[in-house]
Amino acid sequence: MLLNKKMQNIIELEFQSKNLVPLLLGEPGIGKSSFVRDICEKNGWLFYELLCNQLAMQADLTGCRTVKYDNNGVEDYKQVFFPHASIKNAIDAAINNPNKTVVLFLDEINRTSSSVTSAILTLITARKIGNSELPANIKMIAAGNDDGNIITLDTASITRFINHHCEPDANVFLSLGKIHPVIESVLKAQPQLILQKKSISTNEDGDI
Repeated sequence: MLLNKKMQNIIELEFQSKNLVPLLLGEPGIGKSSFVRDICEKNGWLFYELLCNQLAMQADLTGCRTVKYDNNGVEDYKQVFFPHASIKNAIDAAINNPNKTVVLFLDEINRTSSSVTSAILTLITARKIGNSELPANIKMIAAGNDDGNIITLDTASITRFINHHCEPDANVFLSLGKIHPVIESVLKAQPQLILQKKSISTNEDGDI
């Protein structure tokens, strides 16, 4: 499906249910992150991004701290787990803005370790991480790549998402402006070249 207005409408509909989490799958660099940011900006939603490929292990999602507590009048200690800063910022924003939609974007979800992916899937289903629960006005959306250094999501994992296999839309790209005139003329003439998996070359006249 093309990353265009139709896809935007679908995601907006899916966000009306707290149980649906869209997953945008496609080639690297086609604009999945920018597309999600743009949807949030157009709707006035608050946007927070968790770059899953920067997490090396499950412990990177939660920090552990030993804290004191009162155990029936006796001072005792327990371990408390705190969410990653991006998730915590989203939670704080949702609590402070209960009437606003807060979007937590889980980017590069399958370009990390399997243990991190497993923990993120638990976050999606349980809407809880460490000792923190996600407020109801937090909506999640994920993105992943079809190839490269990826972790393949198994059937049980993939069913937790509403999957969308995405391709860029030449018209949407051209509408952004500030595009090199050669690229602009080529895409206007051959819009299918917006998704090019191998290198192409042009002559001095801009012909392919």
